[in-house]
Amino acid sequence: MNFESNVVFVRHICPAETISILPQIENLNDGYVLRWLRAKGGRFDDTADSLRKNVTFRNAWHLDKIHQWTPPECLEKYCGYGLLGDTEGRPILMSLLGNVDVEGLLRSVASLDYIKFSLAAIEKGMKLCEQKAAESGRPFEQMTLVFDLENITSAHFSCKQFASSFTTLVSLFQDHYPMVLRKILIIRAPEMARIAYASITAILQDPITRLVEMPSESDWKWSLAQIVNLDAWPMYWGGNLVENGDPKCPSRIKYGGGAVDESYFVDPKKAMADYDQLTTVYAGDKHLIQIKVKRPSRIRF
Repeated sequence: MNFESNVVFVRHICPAETISILPQIENLNDGYVLRWLRAKGGRFDDTADSLRKNVTFRNAWHLDKIHQWTPPECLEKYCGYGLLGDTEGRPILMSLLGNVDVEGLLRSVASLDYIKFSLAAIEKGMKLCEQKAAESGRPFEQMTLVFDLENITSAHFSCKQFASSFTTLVSLFQDHYPMVLRKILIIRAPEMARIAYASITAILQDPITRLVEMPSESDWKWSLAQIVNLDAWPMYWGGNLVENGDPKCPSRIKYGGGAVDESYFVDPKKAMADYDQLTTVYAGDKHLIQIKVKRPSRIRF
């Protein structure tokens, strides 16, 4: 099937569904629709329904104006991430997940802010993908996601609040960023991380699991070398680039790390409530939840 030609076709075959949805998406282009159409196997009805839900999702998280959002200082200071490039100039989103003091972080900010901070990083990568597509002349470009798990601790797996937030983030990504990634590379992963990954594969969709690569401790530099220009890659990750003698090249990457200072901690009685799971119930959909309560109790939503 020629998907490129069918981008125009979808606008004519079902105008009632698509035209009412597509204009609501900022900076809409054919490549955007094509990416969703390919992800749905060329099924127009599924594509229109997914785009409709995506509009709701983007509006709920204010993603079209996410660049105007000022994240909590704690997230900026302690969450490590950055955007680099592969050999062809496509973006590589680095997530230094192992450096994060997850317990201290989630005593300082709401889960919603952590998820929004992560979505903001993805949106930055998407902007770079759009710029690369304009340069290459392709309908759309994809990026690579690299998780660096150095310094990861048991808290990353035992902290229920973080596990819930991360699971929600994965679900949102799968539902609303189809075909965005070329590869997911998980580096410096200790054995407990490999066991944890095996336990979450149940929530991962097949298109995502096929992208995951988790090289051994001795092979992760080789895996990175296959997709990057080593002369433009920080020495800290196996490249040849240093910045004023610093192998981490801190102007390119926010390393975060360290225990969150107690001055950032928030009184849990005054902080925004956290939830076991965040979900979106779209128009016409149903979502069943179970709540255990003690008498006398009152439930509000």
